[in-house]
Amino acid sequence: EEEDEEKTAQRITFLNSKSYSIDSIRRVTKNLSIGELDIRLHEPTDFNREIYNLIKEFDIGRLNFEYQNNELLKEVMVDSFFIDLTKAFKTLDLWKCSEKVTPEALHQVYKNMLERSTKCRMLNILFIRHEKVHTFLNLIGITYRDGNLFSRRDIEVYDRKSEVCELNNRFDIFDGTMEIVYRDGMDCLYFKLHETRESLEEAKNRPGTVK
Repeated sequence: EEEDEEKTAQRITFLNSKSYSIDSIRRVTKNLSIGELDIRLHEPTDFNREIYNLIKEFDIGRLNFEYQNNELLKEVMVDSFFIDLTKAFKTLDLWKCSEKVTPEALHQVYKNMLERSTKCRMLNILFIRHEKVHTFLNLIGITYRDGNLFSRRDIEVYDRKSEVCELNNRFDIFDGTMEIVYRDGMDCLYFKLHETRESLEEAKNRPGTVK
């Protein structure tokens, strides 16, 4: 019985004790559909740099960069690389690697998602500076001041108290079908483009949410 040409992999692991070539990895992944991929390559080697460039060619649903203190990832995660990743993957998780990503790049990705001109539908950035988030919000017509949001545009804002700390508010901002989540006092930013009316209404009616 012949196997299907396209394979689906649950997990791919690169071992430090093994040798791989970029060509062999490219051949393996050419017809491979990967549901979720965690990248934890942190040594500043030429091979690891090539892998970071190569992943943009992978067919991946969700890409996670969750390795903390990854100096190599911090090096390569510039605006152009960040935008290319959002064009390649539907869901992108970034931890402690957004230092070089500018508010302008966040704005570009935001517009691309709204226009549906990019593949990304969900973006989660942890450990991002508040000043960068505030500048991004200002670029889309929203001002953050003294714990409150002020908008020059027609948006909906929902306030939800943090379950962890009463001093931290969670702001759910809805711009059409786009949801932005910003936690005051916590270094994170979240984008989600809702593709159905049901998903959008469910997000607006989460428990504890006040408009």
